[in-house]
Amino acid sequence: MMKTSIGGNEGRSGSSFCWESDSTELGKGCITISQLTTFRDVTLDIMVYAPYKTRAKTYISLQPISNTTHVKINFNSNVPYPLNIITLFKNPQKTIATNYALSLQELKRLSEGQ
Repeated sequence: MMKTSIGGNEGRSGSSFCWESDSTELGKGCITISQLTTFRDVTLDIMVYAPYKTRAKTYISLQPISNTTHVKINFNSNVPYPLNIITLFKNPQKTIATNYALSLQELKRLSEGQ
């Protein structure tokens, strides 16, 4: 089971999406819009509290090109010791890439009104 909450003014700096799950894969955390420059550039602060505590910053830029949109995503995170040892056994970049690919598919579906 997962509990979610949305806070702040939707689509504005300071708004957040938080989750809490019994699943160790999903854990507990919040994503907060820290900066929004028009509706093309957004900076997100990601705070994960469980299964381990870590922070990340994501930058997303949407650039319209003809009848398509070019999406740039930059993800910065620092996994502290001893959690960084997990990277020897599990590839977090692969997990993040898979989740971003799914998110981009959903963004495409929503933006095209499907």
